[in-house]
Amino acid sequence: MGGAAVDILMYHSISNDVGPTSITPQVFSNQMEMVAESGIQVISMDQFLVYSLNPNAHSDRAIVLTFDDGFQNFADTAFPILQRHKFRATVFLATDYVGQTDIWEQSNSSSKKILPWGVVRDLSRNGVVFGSHSVSHADLTLLKPNTLKVELKASKQEIECKIGKACKHFAFPYGRTNDEVNNMVSRYYTSSVGTRFDRTTVGSSVYNLPRLEMFYFNHLDRWRDYLGGRGAGYFAARQLLRKLRRRLTT
Repeated sequence: MGGAAVDILMYHSISNDVGPTSITPQVFSNQMEMVAESGIQVISMDQFLVYSLNPNAHSDRAIVLTFDDGFQNFADTAFPILQRHKFRATVFLATDYVGQTDIWEQSNSSSKKILPWGVVRDLSRNGVVFGSHSVSHADLTLLKPNTLKVELKASKQEIECKIGKACKHFAFPYGRTNDEVNNMVSRYYTSSVGTRFDRTTVGSSVYNLPRLEMFYFNHLDRWRDYLGGRGAGYFAARQLLRKLRRRLTT
């Protein structure tokens, strides 16, 4: 994939809930159907890392599927759709909340259930890759070094203990990071993903990888155009708006 773009898609909840972190089951199903029809290869984060070490050996466009927070609706709704297409996915867990609800979102009017460890193990046995989303879903940029270390190391160790497999991938809660956080993440993980809206090129740094927030492709014609190599104007506009929003909130 030397020089080829890889789209790392970012999902959270696959449900009928209102808000930018939710995609309806029907829209998600249609998005995956369009990916299948496009012929674009869906690869895992592990495969992405292998390709990134040998960028000149690959030239095809590819897609990586990621899901933050590990909601129960991943197992109930998203996973059967992924199985239908034989797509692999990576799910990022905040370990303090496994088997509970997303109570870190204090503004939520209705909380969403998080996968319990038993279901996590079942999904892992069926090909789902699990990464860390920290212990407490905190803004890591606000933490002291010792606390930051615990958030990164303890979550990795717990996931590995519960599923019996290596936890190699990390997703920054809220997409917030800085040099100190990035450096410490690199001690424990082989990749990390953020929320910067962009495509990634295999061969570039595997830390703080950009992703495509799929809420912006709820309109299926836009998703079809993007998969077909069109829609550059819309993509650029979304990038600009995301940059402006980040500047206003930092």
